[in-house]
Amino acid sequence: MKLFRLANLILFILLIYSCSSIEQKQVHDKPTELSVMTFNIRLGTVDDGKNNWNNRKLMVAEVISESFPDILCLQEAFKFQIDEIMSLHPNYALIGVGRDDGIDQGEYSCVLYSRDRFIVDSTGNFWLSDTPETPGSMTWGNVFPRICTWAKLFDKFNNKEFFVFNTHLDHQIQLARENGVKLILERMKIVAPELPIILTGDFNSDETNPAIKLVLNNNFTDSYRALNKRTDREGTFNDFKGIENEERIDFIFVNRFFTPIKSEIIRYNRNGLYPSDHFPVISRFK
Repeated sequence: MKLFRLANLILFILLIYSCSSIEQKQVHDKPTELSVMTFNIRLGTVDDGKNNWNNRKLMVAEVISESFPDILCLQEAFKFQIDEIMSLHPNYALIGVGRDDGIDQGEYSCVLYSRDRFIVDSTGNFWLSDTPETPGSMTWGNVFPRICTWAKLFDKFNNKEFFVFNTHLDHQIQLARENGVKLILERMKIVAPELPIILTGDFNSDETNPAIKLVLNNNFTDSYRALNKRTDREGTFNDFKGIENEERIDFIFVNRFFTPIKSEIIRYNRNGLYPSDHFPVISRFK
């Protein structure tokens, strides 16, 4: 009788273990949704009058808190701005450097990621120039250095790895924009061949620009356009005035490993005051 009870107990434990293993496998096999935001927060070192950083930073924090993206890619972010954002959102960790010196001076094109969800595998930074390893380098006619920051992240929710690249292309020189994209695509082939990639940034180009077409012609999908028909009210540069009919210049691109399921331009404001002169863009993927 005791042996019979012992056998039943063992069978019961094995059944529980088997069900648990199946459930865990189903969780790991199930496509996990991932949210990504790109946000040019406007540098905080200039006198923008009523739109200066001190008057905007809580609105920036509110936009982030409302969506709370898994990955937050910033442009025109100085270290003190990043520190203030992270002090209000301690779940984020920082990847990136200042573009002037490769340490902490100048604007960042950084990646903030949820420390609860991701483990950092590797990271890197390169400058959009003929000497990409030289901090602050410029060789294509642009008067400000431009940088790209990337990270390889491990997703604890589904045991998958993917790459994020974030950049801010030049606002004046078309050659710099096109060559910058070419360099980014070349680096992707080196560090992330045939792997899942997300590319975000302020591209200072609309979707008809050759720089954007270079991205699309390399098997990337514009997540916003994949889900939204074109209108004349989808500009992302708002000039602190809420303008919607300017160009859409802020993008989130993905390669074939991601399926966009939602993408929108966030036009949050408080009594006509805006968090930035750009609207942030957020996309969700499987």
